[in-house]
Amino acid sequence: MVRTGSTGTSTRVRSGSSYALWSTADDARQHAEQLAARSFSVLERSRRTRAEAQLIRQRARRTRGLPVPVPSSDGAGAGAPPAGTGRISGNRQPVMADCLPGFKLDCPPLEVCARVLGLDGLALLLSPGRGLPELVHCSGQLGRRLEDLQMVHGQGPTYDAAEDSAHVAVPDLAASGPARWPGLPPALRSLGVRAVFAFPVSLGSRALGVLSGHRRAPGDLTPDRYGDAQDLADTIALAIAHDPHWLAAQDALPFAPVHQATGALAARLGISPDEALSRLRAHALSHDRSALSTARAVLHHQLLLDGEADAHS
Repeated sequence: MVRTGSTGTSTRVRSGSSYALWSTADDARQHAEQLAARSFSVLERSRRTRAEAQLIRQRARRTRGLPVPVPSSDGAGAGAPPAGTGRISGNRQPVMADCLPGFKLDCPPLEVCARVLGLDGLALLLSPGRGLPELVHCSGQLGRRLEDLQMVHGQGPTYDAAEDSAHVAVPDLAASGPARWPGLPPALRSLGVRAVFAFPVSLGSRALGVLSGHRRAPGDLTPDRYGDAQDLADTIALAIAHDPHWLAAQDALPFAPVHQATGALAARLGISPDEALSRLRAHALSHDRSALSTARAVLHHQLLLDGEADAHS
């Protein structure tokens, strides 16, 4: 895939298939035991936090003269939902302990996790090897459009987190300088996004993907929430290591039409997939369109990009 910006052009090869992810599985398993130990530590901290919160609620009820429910044997409280489902019983505020145990990659509780982190949406993207981020799951009304904009611009917090294997925090997009991701911050603000956070999903030095979150209002995360976000990213990495073939069972990925249109353009024009994707993105950027709408127009022969008219003449 070709990434362009005001500072020049650099070429990076994008795999575009789940095989690249699978090929990292054997190496990833070498790190799984390490991460498992950390995950168990995280879960233990989460259980302690949940127990402390339950004690506080019990004291409050006693102070008000209200009956105190008897907790179940596992300390989760009567009527608590199964761990890892993201379902919250009663009016209790969710905590990360509701999301981490039994985390399922095929249906991750991203909506509840976003609430825990104080975010309006979360997205899980995979970037095996040196590949660019590929959206797999997202929550929130703006999650998919936010990642689409970054694809069109070929840059952004998600891309930096994937490339540098380091978390990226932009608590206030209005304060982001023009030299960083030229043209992207104003586009994100027009979308309604005011803050973006991206956390690498990795096992040791092996990059697997990115956990991306956003807010409709500016504001930073608290230190505890930064810790929760990284714990969630680590749990996702461990789940991938334990089930490296889960992606094969998934339905079409959200940006599948973009890759289909890229292949169609490459075949029609006799150009490389990288060049075809670059042309698709350039058209979307210059016409203020999303990558998905541009791709669908190409697939339905409703749009001819530069070079296609000559190819049909």
